[in-house]
Amino acid sequence: MGESVRVLARGALLLLQQELSAGNLINSEPYTPVRLRVKFLATLYDLTGVLKTEVEVPDGITVRELIDVLDQKFGKLKAEILEGDKLKPMYNILVNGRAVEWLNGLETRLKDGDEVVFIPPAAGG
Repeated sequence: MGESVRVLARGALLLLQQELSAGNLINSEPYTPVRLRVKFLATLYDLTGVLKTEVEVPDGITVRELIDVLDQKFGKLKAEILEGDKLKPMYNILVNGRAVEWLNGLETRLKDGDEVVFIPPAAGG
């Protein structure tokens, strides 16, 4: 009985390794990375220390999920631009030149080659 359990475990491990090497995730959909261009303007540049960058993320990621990814990379971004689960007033996020508020908000889905620009409140006169 012990040997048959080991054989079964080895078979399950082999199947798991095949699935992982094929790029399959738990939901059995292949992981398809996409590249996004990201820009941080004005005080958000000061916060991140980066004017523009490219990130590789899963296809179909939302703007909200992108913020999580960028927060892990740069820190403090989420606290700066979000209030609870909403974008703070006066902050804007553009996807390919269009404000997310006119798309699907923070749930706007992103695709390969999209440009996402984070814009802080403007001051001055």
